This record gives sequence, structure tokens and C-alpha cells, in this order.
Amino acid sequence: QALVAAEVALAVVLVSAAGLMVRSVANLFAIDSGFDPRNVLTMRLATPVAYYPDAASVIGFHDELKRRVSAVPGVSVVGTVRILPLATEMGDWGLAVEGYAPPPNEGTPGDWQVVTPGYFEAMGLRLIEGRFFEERDRVEAPLAMVVNRRFTETYLAGREPLGMRVRIGGSPDTASYTIVGVVENVHHNGLTREVKPQFYAPLAQFARAPGNLTRSVNLVVKTRGDPALLTQSVRAAIRGLDPRLPVSEIRTMDEVVAASIAEPRFAMGLLGSFGVLALVLSAIGIFGIVSQVVTARAHEFGIRIALGAAPRDVILLSLRAGVAQTLVGLVLGVIGSLLLTRAMTGLLHGVAPTDPLTFAGVIAVTGSVAILAVLGPARRAARTDPMTALHQG
Repeated sequence: QALVAAEVALAVVLVSAAGLMVRSVANLFAIDSGFDPRNVLTMRLATPVAYYPDAASVIGFHDELKRRVSAVPGVSVVGTVRILPLATEMGDWGLAVEGYAPPPNEGTPGDWQVVTPGYFEAMGLRLIEGRFFEERDRVEAPLAMVVNRRFTETYLAGREPLGMRVRIGGSPDTASYTIVGVVENVHHNGLTREVKPQFYAPLAQFARAPGNLTRSVNLVVKTRGDPALLTQSVRAAIRGLDPRLPVSEIRTMDEVVAASIAEPRFAMGLLGSFGVLALVLSAIGIFGIVSQVVTARAHEFGIRIALGAAPRDVILLSLRAGVAQTLVGLVLGVIGSLLLTRAMTGLLHGVAPTDPLTFAGVIAVTGSVAILAVLGPARRAARTDPMTALHQG
């Protein structure tokens, strides 16, 4: 019988851990990432210097790439971006923001992103004020910049952001960008990571100031249906433009988001599987214990029934052994869970390792499984034939 209590306790511990992970993963999916991953196909490509020696050739490639991919049936919007959100860690760049003086020993960093017109629309970023990049934001046009809401809160608090000027890098000789739009924050480095001030610069203009030509980019394609179905068509459009260019990391943004929380999802699945197994084992153990009790006390039950005992009374007698061990296991399991789930703090988001709602649900589930395991043998005991039991005794 002690083994049954241990099985129930183990089930409580594992199901508690699985329950916490389920709630944590649900909380992760509920986080507003700042973009819409639905129906978005992505793939990585580059413009090697051997084929595209200067900025003009790279910019021309992207113009033609957008034209060809946009012509693919089922494609809605096309853009490119230096690195995808939730896929790669983003670095920052030192900035000089008009009217902002950083505190002593601090800089003015901004996470940087280089994009082409169409990226914001393809990814579903939300415009707070101003505008997105347009085709007019060419290399020779006035430098345009889009910043996120955290940028305005940090460096432009209380001031109108549109029209403010920003230099990328520390050199006073670098040309200034003018902020033309503000977008909602995007969780780039992780759904649970703090969002930092971030700026977006057009790919064509970034080659001019600060003078960095972005050669490796991610194509972002918003589709009107399942994006995976357009993979071959989009690749064919790229091959038609330049068959020498390798295309890699083909995936949907839904897959990118899923991969970013792969660790907690794996932990949830693993703990859930062990939890179900532990529940099954505890149910089998309880069923076996109560069945043994019913068999051993069949003669006693026959006498009680012959003397007028009601089936309910016999059921209660049969339940005692299984219920007692279940209660002991539940208590031990809750104590063990409260101690062990604290080690899961680093995996959890938005839920405490001692969450009372989760533990209440676990107790209800485990207790219900135990009662169901007990009821079968107990009902069989209530149907004991007095004459047969007395004769066998």
C-alpha cells in the first residue's frame, strides 16, 4: 500500500510540473510580440561582392527581387530585413539623438534594423504615428528613420518624435536621419526579454550613412493563404533573377515563433508525458490494492449483505484502503511539488512555481483518477452474492 501512496505522490509532482509548464507556455503565446506571424514566408539570401560589387548593384537587385516576388500569385506584400525577430540576437549601435544628453557614463544605444519598403506591412507592425518607409526613400533622398515606442519613451520623452534628427555612430560628420514614423515595440531578442530602443533604416540609405552595405538579408513574404505552398514559386522567382544565389533558412514566421519557445514547449511535453504515465501507474496500483481488499474480504462482505447491509455501506468499506493511500499520496505529492517546482523558476513565465490554481487543479485531477480506479472494485464488492461468499468461506 505504501507503493500506491508513492505512485500518487509522484503523479502529483509530475502533473504539477506539467501544469505549470502548460500555463507558462500559454502565457508566452499570449504575449504581444509586436508583429503578426500569420501567413508569412521567410528565406535568407545574400548578394556576394563577386556578383554585386557596389551599393547600386545591390539596391538594384532588391528592387527587381521585390518586383518579381510580388508578381507571384498569392503574394500580398514583399519586403526584406537584416535579421528576423525572435530568430537572431540583435546588436545595438551608438546614436546621437537631437536634444538628448545621456547620463554620465552612459551612451545612447539603439538596436538596429535595416529593411526595405514593404517589410513593416508584410510583418504586420503597427504604426503609432507618421509613416512607414516608401519607395521614395531612396539612397539619394533625405535620410528617413522609423523608431519604436520604447525609443521615444527613452530618448524623446515629452517631445514630438516626428521630425527629430538622429545620427548613427559617434562621428559628428555623419549625416542625420529624420524620424518619419513610430511603430509599436517588437520583441526581437525573446518574448520575455526587455524591449530596447530600436530604430529602422532603409537598406538603400544605410549604405550611405553610416556607409554599411547590408548584403545578407531575409526575404519576408506576406501571402493570402498557406505560405508554405508558395515556397517553390518564390524560389523560382529568385532563380529567375539570379540562379547563382543560394537560398537558405526557408521557414514561416509561425515556425520562427514556435522555435523561440521550443525549450519550454519541450519541457511541457516531456513532463506532461511523465505525468500521464504516473497517473496511469497510480490508478493501476490503487485498482490492484482495492481489488485485493475486495477479494480478501469477500466472505465478510457476504455476511454483511446477508445481515442486511446496504450496497452503499459495502462500497464505503471497500473504498477506505484506496482512499486512505490516495490522501497520503496527495499530501506527500503537494509537499514534494512545493519544494521541487521552485527549481523550474527559470522556465516559467507569468506563473509562480507555487501557483495555487495549478495545484488545486492537479489535486482535483489526481484525486478524480484515484476515485475512478477505486470505484470499479468497490462496486463489484457491493454486488457480492451472500450465498456464494458464505459457501466459499
